[in-house]
Amino acid sequence: MPITILECAIARGAKPDADGSISPEAINTAGFHFIGGCINCHATLAAYNAYPTQGSFWACADCIDTNGFLTMEKFNEWATAQSERDAKFDEFCNGVRPRLTKERA
Repeated sequence: MPITILECAIARGAKPDADGSISPEAINTAGFHFIGGCINCHATLAAYNAYPTQGSFWACADCIDTNGFLTMEKFNEWATAQSERDAKFDEFCNGVRPRLTKERA
């Protein structure tokens, strides 16, 4: 099964509260949204049941098919490539090199 947005957030530093839950603020601080929607069926999703896709959108378990990431390593490779591509585009458009901190998922 592909990785979820919650797993991505945990890998990027989201820490659980005292009761073991991970707050929306912690997920947001890790660079991800807590709530979103499926690219295909438009179902409302939260970080625990949303899967990042290679098209920069979220998908639900029924729609993820082969567009997700099976490991954090694959997700990080993709995210790094997207950030570098975005930085080059920004530099081309604006003439200024931005910081490479953009997240796509």
